[in-house]
Amino acid sequence: MRSPFRGLFLLMNKQLIAIDIDGTLLNDRLEMTPYTREILRELIAQGHVIILASGRPYRSLAPFYEAI
Repeated sequence: MRSPFRGLFLLMNKQLIAIDIDGTLLNDRLEMTPYTREILRELIAQGHVIILASGRPYRSLAPFYEAI
């Protein structure tokens, strides 16, 4: 599946993007959807830096970083 925002992202400067995970990035089952992973991977491939923001300890964020 291709992102409908692909062209828009190509026009942006490289950015640091911080995203809250609970209630924002994760679905109701506390999972990151394939579409979300695809978008984040595309942003990383374009040189953007993704930071996952949460009150959770880092060790609980590691699986989400590994997924992207």
